[in-house]
Amino acid sequence: MLENLETEKSNPKTQNLDEMDIHEILRIINQEDATIALSIAENLENIENVVANCISAIKNHGRIIYVGAGTSGRVAVVDAVETVPTFGIDSGIFLPLIAGGEKAFFQATEHVEDYEEGGKIDLEKNNVRSEDYVIGITASGRTPYVK
Repeated sequence: MLENLETEKSNPKTQNLDEMDIHEILRIINQEDATIALSIAENLENIENVVANCISAIKNHGRIIYVGAGTSGRVAVVDAVETVPTFGIDSGIFLPLIAGGEKAFFQATEHVEDYEEGGKIDLEKNNVRSEDYVIGITASGRTPYVK
């Protein structure tokens, strides 16, 4: 089941976080953050393909639709909202969908990510067209809502 995925388990490096001094906590966070750049480097070709598809969608008057749950969904919302002031993208070009709806942005809404039909329903409500490009955002790669 999903609860057995690595992304659902505690990080053993932070197991005793409450007993560590501030410097040790910051060192561990920094070490874990460093793995992000390595993951990006390993996936540059995939990232390039996604960016090219996004550019194509925008040129064809489509939207970029993010689908996520929990923290991944919240990141989708923040990223989509920031495209307007940061890059001058018209509002509505980037559309974030988060499992549990707007309420889930502000408070944890458990188990909505496990409802695969929820993602399909949210996409249908937003009239996804062939010009649109849908991006699923999930740490595990298996979140049912995003599937």
